[in-house]
Amino acid sequence: MTNGNDFKKNPNYQFFNDIVMQGTGSGASLRDTKNGKVNRNESLVVFKGNVVVVKALGKLTLSRGRVKAKQAQHVTTNVDGTDREMKLLYKKREHNEMIMSLVTEEEDDLWHLYNLLSVGDQVEAYTSRKVHKEIGNNNYATEIRKMVLSLCVTKIDFDSANNNLRVAGRNVKNNDFVKIGQYHTFDIGINEKIKIVKKNWDHIFKEKLEECTNIRNTSEVGILLIDCGHANMYLLTENLYKNVFSVNKIIHKKKEKNNNSLYRKHIDSFYKEVLNSLYQNINFEKIKCIVLGGPGFFKNDFFHFVYNKSEIKNEKKILNIQEKFLIIKTSSIYKTSINEIINDEHMKKKILNMKVVSHIDILNTFYKIFEKNEEKVCYGDAEVRHASSQNAIDSLLITDSIFRNCDVLRRKAYVSMVEQVKKTGGKVYIFSDQHTSGEQLNSLTGIAAILKFPVFFENNNELGNVKREEITQHRGDFVGIGRCPPQFPDLHYAK
Repeated sequence: MTNGNDFKKNPNYQFFNDIVMQGTGSGASLRDTKNGKVNRNESLVVFKGNVVVVKALGKLTLSRGRVKAKQAQHVTTNVDGTDREMKLLYKKREHNEMIMSLVTEEEDDLWHLYNLLSVGDQVEAYTSRKVHKEIGNNNYATEIRKMVLSLCVTKIDFDSANNNLRVAGRNVKNNDFVKIGQYHTFDIGINEKIKIVKKNWDHIFKEKLEECTNIRNTSEVGILLIDCGHANMYLLTENLYKNVFSVNKIIHKKKEKNNNSLYRKHIDSFYKEVLNSLYQNINFEKIKCIVLGGPGFFKNDFFHFVYNKSEIKNEKKILNIQEKFLIIKTSSIYKTSINEIINDEHMKKKILNMKVVSHIDILNTFYKIFEKNEEKVCYGDAEVRHASSQNAIDSLLITDSIFRNCDVLRRKAYVSMVEQVKKTGGKVYIFSDQHTSGEQLNSLTGIAAILKFPVFFENNNELGNVKREEITQHRGDFVGIGRCPPQFPDLHYAK
């Protein structure tokens, strides 16, 4: 058995440590240490105490102080963590099925996996489960066992706040502890390997797989919306936005007789609490910029507070933070103001490579065309399908939840529509429903289109449409400051 400390003395340890994932192994130890070599197909080396543990993942070779990693397909990850992507270990087609093995490496990977999976898929992963063990005299004890299970998926849930993907299903392979047909749920997090067998493979799945395994810039944008005694911090990535923290503090406005106001003390205490929350929750090496937004002067006041603090204490980390600040006026400190920030021209220069910018722009275009010429746009399943059958769609706007929440036949119809739009020279925009732009599109039934030419619809009340009166109820969720069609939720324009 090889001692973990001896292994760490190896000069190539740092390189080795970079290419493997940290985690808990299955308990197997390194073998064949006399030859100083380990050759295993699909193996992962991790550290468990002082023992080097091997777990299935890829082909790793340790020989005379050198470490070589060879995998069926391995996508490079930068050391600084700014350009990362999901690892695709292998993929192959067998009997009209697509089989692939993936390793999640960051939060966005869980989101991509959520959209890659569908009900009916077979998923294999390492998991733990409570099992009953007989201890004699008809007595049983409960213990937690680690095992590999294969499930036929029946339900998929994604929790963006806790970065957790839950995949439930029935066991389909013999196991010593779980019978075939029994239910189990995988809790999939970051740095976990899963194997997927998909029977229904289409080009939307193919594009999603390529998107999550190709090199891309996943740097996050921080949005700190601040007002008197209230602050909300959001992180914006390619596919998600989420509330990281909120700070609420009562600010007393009563003045003292001298110039040292109680109000100023409370404001400074509030700013200090916000700054400490930034330190605790934000990775400033990864983040691109931090937008300071809000309706009043408090965003500017907070910036001066940070600047003065760095001048007085000469703290390097504060100096690094203030260089990333960008101040933009918004109408509120809530998530509805995120679109205002994305629409700002200064902000667009910072996040030009993020697809959410193009999604906001095309949604703005949809609203503007609707205001001027209602016949050149349509929304709702039936109208968009009819427009597609007439080859009239110039831009198709559709949320990923449309593909996720439908049966196989309905999904095939949507995939066919996407292919038809592309063949006739149209563009397709697939919105993430975890972004505010996706939420707004969902208020339009999740599918809409900008048309090349007007199309006559015989029955506007056909199944799949929504009445315009029903759409107006969503306006309260998107209170903005720009001109928008009165029937639709407002889009926000920063001024």
